[in-house]
This record gives sequence, structure tokens and C-alpha cells, in this order.
Amino acid sequence: MISGYGVWGVAGFTVGLLYLLAVSGKFHRNRENVAYLYVWASVACIIGAKILYICVIILSGSFEGHGLQPLGIMIIEYLRGGFVYYGGAFGALLGLLLACKYFSLNAPRYIDLIITALPLAHSISRVGCYRVGCCYGKETDSIIHVIYESSLFAPNGVTLVPVQLIEAAFEFTFWLILLAITIRKSGELPPFSLSKLYFGMYATMRFLIEFYRGDAARGFVGILSTSQIISLMVILFLAVNRVVRKRSMRLDF
Repeated sequence: MISGYGVWGVAGFTVGLLYLLAVSGKFHRNRENVAYLYVWASVACIIGAKILYICVIILSGSFEGHGLQPLGIMIIEYLRGGFVYYGGAFGALLGLLLACKYFSLNAPRYIDLIITALPLAHSISRVGCYRVGCCYGKETDSIIHVIYESSLFAPNGVTLVPVQLIEAAFEFTFWLILLAITIRKSGELPPFSLSKLYFGMYATMRFLIEFYRGDAARGFVGILSTSQIISLMVILFLAVNRVVRKRSMRLDF
């Protein structure tokens, strides 16, 4: 079952890369640069997702149950564990910024294109979460549900909200929206517009969908999960950024 999760993750990465290779010429981006940046972003994504996962584990107190276990074994155990998507998304964005600076590339032009592949790749990899039962939903009486029989993560024999597939559907929709905007307004958008739009859509969706998650190993601050706190911070940052941009445009005028 774990290997199946990895297969879907690799499938998401591959489809995202193929998509970017297919559209890079149409949007006047160097194909080799796009491929290198995508791989760079993917590595940064994995590192960021793992770092935030370990941070959540520490904050949730999960390390306490391993007090007598050697630190090295604990670290290896958690490195083999899960990921937190927000850490991956921010890691990918930071990786792209650093790579563009290092290779002297126009960051807004390349990042806004590569970011459009993020929801596509994530929508596919989320199916892997559904298949193995991690990131599972709450119990439900709805006719729309999933029942696991031999999951290592989700409770078996219980009707659960299929939050993994719901999130995958939203992510695929976000990709379609970003693709449509890119096709219609390529070259006319302010810097990082698509990146901001994606993070705004994802943060809103993630904040709401977290209420239907049933797994407890997500970290909580009061009644809100770690991802909900991050979602609110992202939404606040984007709102403030928009206000500042509008005010700056009025002053320039």
C-alpha cells in the first residue's frame, strides 16, 4: 500500500512535467529552463513538505511517546512518514525564487507558469492518499463516502468522508482555472498574479475542507488545525498585499 502512494506521487510529478513541456513553447518560455526549474521546485517541495511534517509532529507532542528510542531512529522513522502540503508548496515557491536568482532568469515569467502545474500534480498525488487511507475524513452518514477494509492509517469498516478525492477535484479545477487564465491573458498579467490566485484559492478550500478531516496527526492550535492557521495567514497576507498594491497604484497615478 505504501508503494502505491509513491506511484501516485511519481505520476503527479510526471504529468506536471509533461504538461509544462507541452505548453512552455506556446507561452514563450525556454523548455529546458522550465524542465530544470520544475525538477528544482520538486526537490524543494519534498524537503519543505517533510520539514513542516516533522514540525507538526513535534508541536503535536507525538515525539513524547518515543522518549526511550534513540534520536537517530526517531528521525529516520519520521523521515519515512508523511508530508504536509503547505510546506511543499512554500518550499517549491522558495526553491523557484532561489533557482531563478541563481540562473538569472525572469522569476515572475517562469514561476507563474510552473505554479500552474502544482495543482495538477497535487490532484493526482492526492489519489494516492485516498488509495492508502492517509489524510482520511470524518465519519459520515452521507451516501458519498469511502469504507476502508485494510488501511494502515484510516479506521477500517467505517463510512468516512472522501476528503482526499474532494481535495483532488478542487485542485484539478484550480488547474483548469489557472490554465484558462494563462491562455487568455498570457503576458498581460501583473507579476506573480497566477501564484497569488492559486494560493488564495487553495488556502480558502483547505481552511474549509479541514473541518471534514478525521485524522488527528495534523497539529492543532485550539479548535483550528495547523493547516487552517496557515490558510488564514495566507489569506491575510494576500488581502494585505492587494490593498497595498491598489494604494501604490493610486499614488503612482
